[in-house]
Amino acid sequence: LVRNINWRIEPNDKWALVGANGCGKSTLLKAILNDITDNKDPNAIIDYLDVDGDITIQSKQQVGYLKQTAVSGSIQTIFEEASSSMKDITSARTKLRRAEQQVESYSTTDDTIDTENDARQHYERVGGYIQEQEVHTLLQGLGFTNMTQLCSELSGGWQMRVSFAKMLLSKPSLCLLDEPSNHLDRSARKWLANYLKNYQDGALLLVTHDIELLKSCNHIAEITGTEGSSRTVQIYKSCTYEQYLLQKRERAIAAQLEYEKNMEKFQKLQAFVDKWGASATKASAAQSRVIQIEKMREQGLLEPPSTAISEIVKFKPRLTLPDPPAPQGGIGDSSDSIAAATAIANATPLITDINLDIQQGMKILIRGPNGAGKTTLLDTLRGRLPLLNGERVEDSNLRLGVFTQDLAQELDVSRRAVDLVTEYARSGDDGNIFISDQEARNILGGLGLQGEKALRKVGQLSGGEKARVALAQFALKPSNLYLLDEVSNHLDIECVEALSEVLSDWGDGKGAIVVISHDKAFCEQVGFTHILTITGDGQLQLEQRDANDNDWD
Repeated sequence: LVRNINWRIEPNDKWALVGANGCGKSTLLKAILNDITDNKDPNAIIDYLDVDGDITIQSKQQVGYLKQTAVSGSIQTIFEEASSSMKDITSARTKLRRAEQQVESYSTTDDTIDTENDARQHYERVGGYIQEQEVHTLLQGLGFTNMTQLCSELSGGWQMRVSFAKMLLSKPSLCLLDEPSNHLDRSARKWLANYLKNYQDGALLLVTHDIELLKSCNHIAEITGTEGSSRTVQIYKSCTYEQYLLQKRERAIAAQLEYEKNMEKFQKLQAFVDKWGASATKASAAQSRVIQIEKMREQGLLEPPSTAISEIVKFKPRLTLPDPPAPQGGIGDSSDSIAAATAIANATPLITDINLDIQQGMKILIRGPNGAGKTTLLDTLRGRLPLLNGERVEDSNLRLGVFTQDLAQELDVSRRAVDLVTEYARSGDDGNIFISDQEARNILGGLGLQGEKALRKVGQLSGGEKARVALAQFALKPSNLYLLDEVSNHLDIECVEALSEVLSDWGDGKGAIVVISHDKAFCEQVGFTHILTITGDGQLQLEQRDANDNDWD
């Protein structure tokens, strides 16, 4: 995947690792991690990963790793799970709680009181109360309000936040973070960028497309070049994100000029060989030039530079959406009460007194605080969650197109990307749609999955490439109501821009869109006709307007 890497990460460095989808960013993180885990857990790293060279991590250095799909899988409370990595504090807190329970459970004696006092003093000495405040601050910054809720009750996205908090609180010498802003709303992303900017407990290495997180780093490494021998890592030390962009362009210009200079020399040498190669008197001189050409070729001087000017102009995905099928009447959904999940006994309704009618031409942005029920409302609109009471009425010709933040993770990793796209086009009510393998490859190619990448199994694709497969499926079927839940979480910047552009012009007033998003740039490009706010007390407020700056405070 990547060759000729020479890279040193010092204590307290903050590195961002950038590059196109599928270039090997996540694999490089796994290669770094592999050096310290392969003897302890042979299943921790993919079995085909092979590193030629040395990856050296100093002894007694702890490495923390947050992968894109991390979930806690814990049955503890949010606070307990997040703080469980703080071993000294956790042990001291357990002893203190046990001593407190003894005082509460038995008649008060000098021994139980002394035991409780000793446990409390020990907890204070190891910084227990200070650390508790740190845990609360970190969890609140990531959007948690109820620290006593069980992790098992959380969605995958919220469990990932718990795993993230747990890893940061363990204070590793090196944090490896793979797309840490996935599943975070705008306020949490803003908080995280500031937190990482001021982080001093170790070194950071981030893989991210989030500009604010990139700006929190003081060094940048970029995987450049096409797949094969020319792909390597360009190092940009001690520079801001803006300085990196300038230096990248300067390097590209210098590399292009050097390449043109080498090509000019090659053409002169080759012209001499072509003219005098068969001459008896100049055969020796011609052979000397042939040797020079071979040396230039061996040194890679005749290959276009991986940082050529053309690379600065990023690949722009091509995306189109089918025209919406004509409805028979209005598309409506009204109810009196919606539960968070019917599987939870005695579930408290999240949203009440709903009266919502979605008509052609409407573009609705759903807003509300974390946990207010935005995704619950979207799941109810699509018919995935039942109503506690009231009714959901849909047009007889309703065609739903749904894109959620977890869609890419639901793909069958054993299937080829092109097969999944073609089969999806022929499934459900639209089973009569037929596309050939070549048409499916054209769709994937428009999203950057070109050539043999479209023929790979999904499990061999990067997280960003899997998201593009899911986007290809989404864009394929004709729909007259699109429901989108945090599409920016796993799509890269270029695909998000392509999707927002096509949604802004889609439908000609004949379709409808309902969106949950904290991506300001995406929302500004789409342009909304209505803002639907879920208040803290579970009420809906529908306003006929576009989003404004106050919506992003």
